[in-house]
Amino acid sequence: MKVNKVETLHKRCAGLDVHSETIVACVLLGDSEAELERVIETFPTLTKDLFRLLKWLEEKEVTLTLRWRVREFIGNQFTTS
Repeated sequence: MKVNKVETLHKRCAGLDVHSETIVACVLLGDSEAELERVIETFPTLTKDLFRLLKWLEEKEVTLTLRWRVREFIGNQFTTS
């Protein structure tokens, strides 16, 4: 089976799953699968905690942030809207 190498476009990116009371942030750091690091944190949605989330993303030097749906991200056969 031939495997195509995937080009890394963003070395420091984050996905955010936004709920009414929490935000789950997943940061991916690295160039390839071999050296890819995943860090997941959950933050409340109070204003002070949103600033804490911002500071956390800045500390991780995230350059791209996207909103994603957890069940699709982890490969569950059921999706949410």
